[in-house]
Amino acid sequence: MVKQVSKNKIAKQFLLGLIILVTLVGWIGTPRVAASTQTSFINKLGPNALKVSQKYKLYGSVMVAQAIVESGWGKSTLSKTAKNYYGIKGSYKGKSVSMRTAEYSSNGTLYYTNAKFRKYPSIKASMTDNAKTLRHGTAWDANYYAGTWRANAKTYQKATAALSSRYSTNSAYGQQLDRIIATWNLHKRFDKKYVAATYTPYKAYTIMKSSNHKIYSHIVNTRSGITSRSSKTYADQIVAIDMKGTKTSGTKTWYRVKAGTKKGWMTKGAVMHTSPLKANVIAAHNKLFKPAVKTQTKTTDSSSSSTTNAVATSQSATSSQSSNDERSTKSTGKTDSSSTSSSQAEASSTATTTSETTETEE
Repeated sequence: MVKQVSKNKIAKQFLLGLIILVTLVGWIGTPRVAASTQTSFINKLGPNALKVSQKYKLYGSVMVAQAIVESGWGKSTLSKTAKNYYGIKGSYKGKSVSMRTAEYSSNGTLYYTNAKFRKYPSIKASMTDNAKTLRHGTAWDANYYAGTWRANAKTYQKATAALSSRYSTNSAYGQQLDRIIATWNLHKRFDKKYVAATYTPYKAYTIMKSSNHKIYSHIVNTRSGITSRSSKTYADQIVAIDMKGTKTSGTKTWYRVKAGTKKGWMTKGAVMHTSPLKANVIAAHNKLFKPAVKTQTKTTDSSSSSTTNAVATSQSATSSQSSNDERSTKSTGKTDSSSTSSSQAEASSTATTTSETTETEE
């Protein structure tokens, strides 16, 4: 009897240990698998969440949290068949799907109904459409979701509070989003604070500096996903400006230039001799980059011309002197002839006088 009790006790202890072991393995293993899946889903949304939220000046953490709640971590039929991660109803470019959905009545009662939902071609299209909804509001109120804008909500908590009972019929919707954001630190990853900038049309021309500056797709630190390329190809060239950007901090003045066939942003320090008049920029360019050989050629030509003129002047002076000498010679000749004639006349006169004297004496 004692042996039988002992065996039963051992069997119970073994069974209890097995249950504890299975429970422990399940407790450790399941969350890890879920966490891995959830992290993958967040990573999947990440790049588009950054770009779209920055473009529409919204909280990226809120956008990701909304996608998590509305799509059940990307496992809902709507997200799988229509890439609709926000449960937006209606049609997108004429495409939609019909789904059974849970709704809350005005008194908080849960009920189910069939509704038409938008069908998207990609995650980015779904996110962008959701962002436009938040920025542009409803047909009856453009500012319906204005409380979610970063300009109006100083924290993501204020943005999520503005969604409760508006975006969702669930009054606790905002709190649900807050828990997800805090648990997964979405605010640290997707709510990067970018510098604000104002943009104004600015028609002008400028010269790209010879240093290898960068041409950026957008003004640096104003949004995510900014790309850059070298400006070396366009060094010392005249380019057109079509827009001016002014940041609130950092390098404040930027120009959007057309370099080759592409447009991009450059700092004011990367260009020189900027002017609304293209003629002024061309003149500055010619002054800076006119080849020295051409300038020397012009100087030599000028010197040669001066030498030629000097020779011509000398020849003219020599010719003039020769003419004067010739005229002087001719004049002297005439004088000598005149003197000879005069002497002959005087001799003739003397002879006549002598003759007359002789005749008188006779």
